[in-house]
Amino acid sequence: MNSAVIAGLLERREQLIIRVRETEVAIRDLISDIEHLDIAITMFKPDHRPVAPQIRYAGHGQVTRMVLTILRKSPEPLTLRALTLQALEKLGLAADNKRRVRKMGEQIRTALGRQRENGVVTCEMGRGGALMWRIAG
Repeated sequence: MNSAVIAGLLERREQLIIRVRETEVAIRDLISDIEHLDIAITMFKPDHRPVAPQIRYAGHGQVTRMVLTILRKSPEPLTLRALTLQALEKLGLAADNKRRVRKMGEQIRTALGRQRENGVVTCEMGRGGALMWRIAG
């Protein structure tokens, strides 16, 4: 019985990952359409200044919780890059898209900054000058 439940949960997880990837393709297509419209608008209205739509890969508060969980489970401090890659993995997102990695890194950097101000996390200089993040205390 237990293995049937686990199999069902794993199957549902795979279905959701497929939906996420399909949605990512749709989002890329929509962004491309917006960029093409911005070019056309600029042809008729030269002072048009397009603003790229903001993309969030995780909901409000989800990034902070996820990063804190990763740091709590890590035996050693982690770089922003390592945190970003682990967060993408936890969300079931591939790290093959540079823009996605950059956007997730920005969200994590913001979350870490807030948590450092709150005294929850701290950072130290690591090898090569990279900041290494860990839970404070």
